[in-house]
Amino acid sequence: TMDNWQLFFRCFDDGYQDLYNIALPIMKKYAFNATIFICTDFIGKDNSWNCKDGKKRNHLNMDSLISLRNEQWEIASHGVTHQNLLKLSDSDLEDELSKSKQVLLDIVGYANSYAYPYGAYNEYIKTVVSKYYKYAFAVSTGGTNIQIDNMQIRRYTISEIYKMAGLLWKKY
Repeated sequence: TMDNWQLFFRCFDDGYQDLYNIALPIMKKYAFNATIFICTDFIGKDNSWNCKDGKKRNHLNMDSLISLRNEQWEIASHGVTHQNLLKLSDSDLEDELSKSKQVLLDIVGYANSYAYPYGAYNEYIKTVVSKYYKYAFAVSTGGTNIQIDNMQIRRYTISEIYKMAGLLWKKY
């Protein structure tokens, strides 16, 4: 897997085929790689599960995932079916985490990182996730140093980064 510090700068949720078709050539040109958080039941399927997305998209297929892995991209877990972990029973939570981990192990040979679908988690969920994954990523809280809490690593959206860059730019 790639150097963990790189995870903070280039990560994508849900694993759509456009990552392979569009992002890979651009990022390869600049010698970048990334982490993709995929839902294992959606590999090679469309996004009909996502009622918020008005555009039909296809998820990465098995060949694309293997190719991305071979390009040193980290293939990581976003669960089996993008479930809000706060709404699951204990057994469903265990299934969502263990099954996604096993599929990743079978496909790419490792499974170290997890991104909470919808950013939804609590202390109990962090504890359960830590049984399966070395790192877990949040979107609204958490630190940016993996040594502080590796089950609650803060990620920033593109719009947040633009806002931060704009504030820094105004200072100079």
